[in-house]
Amino acid sequence: ASPVVEAACVVMLCMHAAGAEPIRGLAFACVESIAASLGYNSLFSLAFRHIPGLVEQWVRSEVPLSVLGVLKDLFGVDADDEAEAAEGDADHALDEVCTTLQGSLTAALVCFEQREELEWLADRLGMEPQQLVRNNFGKVIAWSLSMIAHQSKDGSASRPANNVLSFKCVRGLDKTEASSWVGESRSISWAIDELLQLVRTAPVDAPEDEMSSAAMAANIAAVEGGSNISTGPAVVWPCCNSEVALEAISTLRSWLANTEDMQQLNQYLVPDFRLGRHLTNLVVLENQAEGSARQSSDVLAALETFMHLLQERASTPQFIRHAVSIALRLSGIPGLADRSLRLIKTLIEKAVIKGAYQGISQPLSKENGLLVVYDLVPRVISTAVAIVERLYKSGVAQQREATLSAMLLLKEFCSDRARPSILKLAAEMEPLPDVAELAQERALQQSVASERPFVDAMRAMLRHARVMSDNGRARALEGLRQRAHEGANGGAEVVRAAQELTEIGVSLHDDGLVDLASSILSRAALGAGDVGVVAMPPAASRGALTAPARSECATFPPWRVAMGALILSSLCDLYMDSLYSTARRAEVA
Repeated sequence: ASPVVEAACVVMLCMHAAGAEPIRGLAFACVESIAASLGYNSLFSLAFRHIPGLVEQWVRSEVPLSVLGVLKDLFGVDADDEAEAAEGDADHALDEVCTTLQGSLTAALVCFEQREELEWLADRLGMEPQQLVRNNFGKVIAWSLSMIAHQSKDGSASRPANNVLSFKCVRGLDKTEASSWVGESRSISWAIDELLQLVRTAPVDAPEDEMSSAAMAANIAAVEGGSNISTGPAVVWPCCNSEVALEAISTLRSWLANTEDMQQLNQYLVPDFRLGRHLTNLVVLENQAEGSARQSSDVLAALETFMHLLQERASTPQFIRHAVSIALRLSGIPGLADRSLRLIKTLIEKAVIKGAYQGISQPLSKENGLLVVYDLVPRVISTAVAIVERLYKSGVAQQREATLSAMLLLKEFCSDRARPSILKLAAEMEPLPDVAELAQERALQQSVASERPFVDAMRAMLRHARVMSDNGRARALEGLRQRAHEGANGGAEVVRAAQELTEIGVSLHDDGLVDLASSILSRAALGAGDVGVVAMPPAASRGALTAPARSECATFPPWRVAMGALILSSLCDLYMDSLYSTARRAEVA
């Protein structure tokens, strides 16, 4: 369903529930059905996403706030079923709903200049109207900015055309005092957080159509890198899409200063010391989404909006680390992989090409930008590889676009255009999937990987095994097996790496890793240098073959247990090989 239709349906059903008690149960059952069919984790998740639209319609329609208690089921307000009709329980439900919605209610009442209802709400919550406005000032400013931006974009006359910051409806509030609040750093940061929470968009369901491998390769060649603002559908006030949100923030700039120096204005809007707060707010929104595709799409749109707001400061190491981490997590949500990967590609390009932002008076630092990227490349590659493996054969257009974005991202790291240091790091990761569109990149990655000593390949597996996809780790493991059988060795260093690899394999429940590492250890313990690994030092060998004391059992290393089993297996194999060779010679004779 269209996100616009979804919002309209939810608001309409809630308004019906407020006006007609006989159909209240049916209305809420319909809302619950909508939540389930659209993938929300709970009824509250759906209601929380539509609070702004619901409150706006409630206040616009002049439905008394005293009726808000009927929405208690939407917002998880508990009531005693046997005494639900009692006045005390009804008051409790009303108080709980008013407390939950107080920010949005205050903003809507100020924008629509409904003095009586604002005073009723303040009295219900036990405070003066001016204190209520002060406590929710960030949301009031955000709604006002969104209103102005909507009006400037479409010229709609359906919204109040009054001076939204006149505060005429707030008895006892001095206009000069209220205006001074707007310029406070705390109020500005608060308003930006609230604006980001109003950003709405949604994954768009695409029709299923087939795309050949040749057509996909042609599209990859034609696509240019970069990430655009996901404006999404036309969103109704007080919510907004990314474009309207940026217009609203532009209005805030005009209120604060007359200078045309955008860099200084942005520094004033989002000081460096508050950057972490805004990123934390985005993580909170992500956690509230709980994996819901609709809510997660809103989070991604808010992240894109914030990136465009920061401009070149979006290349600060702190922002890139947090933003890429959020985008990587969101890439696993159905319908968001394409947008998430394009955003990641843009952020990495900012860091690699332009460098990390160091401050107004200092130039961009490419060195610091690369350091940030080095930390992120392993997770980005593993995520992109997993998406290609999962969606490559899909004929759904939306999934096809995600596959294209993943391939373009992999080409940035594993092509001759990539920086040598990044290409070397990419070669440590799992081999790329065997698909025609990535054939050149896969060959280059394998060529670079083959130049590393076997012990370095083991260490690379130790560093990255935990972030590799299951199939990717299996391909990397096969490469190590082939090299071990070719006779590559590294002495005691390989033995130590194999010990650590066994423990990682046990923690990942990966029998293949345990198998390879234990095989190396058992051959080393047996002194089978001719099969690929030099013998383990005598002391280590004796220790590995000595049964542990009872007091040591609790801390007995997993690699020793696995190694002991492999030693026995290897002894059996050697014995059987000897018998087989003897029998074969006898047969020939």
